[in-house]
Amino acid sequence: MFRHALDVQVLDGLNYVTFEAVADDARVNVHDNRIKGVPDKFEDVSMSQEDAPFHNGDRPDTRDATVARSVDQGPMRQSPPPGGDENAAATSTQVRAGFVLFIACAATFIATLDISVANIALPRISLAFPGASVTTLTWVISGYAVTFAALLCPAGRLADTLGRGQVFVSSVLVFGVTSALCGASNSIGLLISARVVQGMAAAFMIPAALAITLAATPIQRIPAAIGLWSAVAGLSAALGPVIGGALIAGWGWRSVFFVNVPLVVVIAITSVRVVPMHRPAQRAVWPDPLGVLCFAGGIGLVVAGLTEGSTWAWISWRTAAAMAAGIALVAIALIRSSTRSNPAIPTGLWRSRTFAKANVASFLFGTALFLGGLAAPLFLALIWNYSIWESAGALSAATLASIVSATVAGRRVTEETTFVFASVGMGMLCLSNIWMGSSALGLERQLWETWVPAMVLGGLGIGLAITAISVAAASAVSPLDFASGLGLNLTARQLGGAVGVAIVATVLAANRHNLLDGFHLVYDLCAVVSLIGALAGLALRSRSEEPAAFG
Repeated sequence: MFRHALDVQVLDGLNYVTFEAVADDARVNVHDNRIKGVPDKFEDVSMSQEDAPFHNGDRPDTRDATVARSVDQGPMRQSPPPGGDENAAATSTQVRAGFVLFIACAATFIATLDISVANIALPRISLAFPGASVTTLTWVISGYAVTFAALLCPAGRLADTLGRGQVFVSSVLVFGVTSALCGASNSIGLLISARVVQGMAAAFMIPAALAITLAATPIQRIPAAIGLWSAVAGLSAALGPVIGGALIAGWGWRSVFFVNVPLVVVIAITSVRVVPMHRPAQRAVWPDPLGVLCFAGGIGLVVAGLTEGSTWAWISWRTAAAMAAGIALVAIALIRSSTRSNPAIPTGLWRSRTFAKANVASFLFGTALFLGGLAAPLFLALIWNYSIWESAGALSAATLASIVSATVAGRRVTEETTFVFASVGMGMLCLSNIWMGSSALGLERQLWETWVPAMVLGGLGIGLAITAISVAAASAVSPLDFASGLGLNLTARQLGGAVGVAIVATVLAANRHNLLDGFHLVYDLCAVVSLIGALAGLALRSRSEEPAAFG
């Protein structure tokens, strides 16, 4: 029984919810103060404490009734007194949300940047460690990519359990320490080990970053926030060759890792000041540890098999063993997660048809993105003999276009129109790849006649699709499960990316004596995948359903 009257407002990431607990009355009234014009996410309810649903089935003590509901969903603030300055409170909330978005974008920028800059640095790294084989050197790239893809989903699940703010700040610090270790490495073994841990830190950092952003952002601004976040992610990937090339030319390959350290310090200090550090609900249940290990190990082995298949040979025992063992471990994790109260994988989220379809669309988008994204710089270097700087300039057309379209989509897309933006975006990407796969793109440099228009068309499509798919996934899950849901959706995209990388490597290896035909085939395959992705985008058409929760 409550001993005192309470009136506490909680920003739950979607709405302001007022909790009223009247003295000696064991009932909790939840009033949903929605913003006019915003789709409903919660209904006004009056529930007894014994009947009130709490995350993971936890039923907190009545003296702490507001704590469990406010878990990691935004700052808890007292209701403004009668006649108080509500506009000032709203402005303060918007300012905080802006700072949180800035921090999330900065963290995403350095995590994504570290994939592409390492690619540029690999030739210089091979000179620093002449005794390392080519296969060993590739794990400077693969070690990061494999652990990043393997841990995205478990990382999101753990962030929801341990606290998103705490997980975000901790992972940022680990990312900074491992970046310094990469730069200071005096052996290839230490460098690869540091890169593996760095990929783990990035896997925890990204879903937590986006989750704290969504939790701190008013609902009507969530699509715009996702659009900006998507644009920053695309920008960092495209700027990788430019930034990496400049750093390597001026200060050597170690500088591409050392440059992260001051950025991490700024992000960490700012995060401690503005990111909400809410403790999890009382008696929060940790995810099944065996399931986490099985899923992470399984995804890692599958990605390793896809990434290294062309190097090991697709019919080799190593490729077959990695793929078979990976699939088996993922299957075990899925079976355990469907039968346990503390699942490693939030399989309950797939009860939402929208979320399940968003995962499929994300997988197809990732496949198409990595297919075209890897083929483009290779084409410029191998067919047109472009330098790093020339390639960066040619690739910037798609980058700038994706930034513009992602920003516009973020302001325009709604829960009901995600299917339009996703299908149109993937359709534009399909047309772009049909163009690139035709005879219009040949041995003769056709930069302004073919390359730039096709890149702009594809870039516009990428910005629309990535924003719409992310909004669809975020809107389909409960605020309590933001990190878990986003981690699962990003895992789908990374798996698709691994498939895309494997396709590019296999096709170009099979056409090494006629690379132009090989590139045309890659773009044709990308067009097919994009077309299927456009159909998957149409399937995102919203139907009325409650946000999914795995608990």
